[in-house]
Amino acid sequence: MTSSTSSSTTATTDSTASRTGILATAGLAIGVVYAALISFTDDDPHRMRQFLVLLGIVVVTTVITFAVVRAATARADVAPAVRTTVVLAVLALLSVAAFWACLWAPLIAGSICAALAVRERRHGAWGRGPAVALVLDAVAVVLVGLAAVFG
Repeated sequence: MTSSTSSSTTATTDSTASRTGILATAGLAIGVVYAALISFTDDDPHRMRQFLVLLGIVVVTTVITFAVVRAATARADVAPAVRTTVVLAVLALLSVAAFWACLWAPLIAGSICAALAVRERRHGAWGRGPAVALVLDAVAVVLVGLAAVFG
């Protein structure tokens, strides 16, 4: 009985680590692509410098976001992960005001990662916090899309 419990715990930990890596990479990649689109669509003579600054912002935001997500989801209590998913979603929504900084991409990815960890811990139940966070994430994505089109 102990071996099945430890193997299911190991499988859960492996899937969480895998999901975290995938979402961190996705948030980073989306932020980098968006930064490149912002930087290289104009004839600005400083476009490479602008891209490198935005790249730095995206990388630092991704590292900090996923360090927070990892710390919050590593605890036995689910409450820190719930708070983390909501806080990251609110920050992502607020960062749309400066959508060109690309902060929203890693923040949304981190919020989704924390929400999925909460769902996994609750054996498939989302709960109010993660559900609200996912709605805020969706709103942020729509607003970023509108800002990109209507700029």
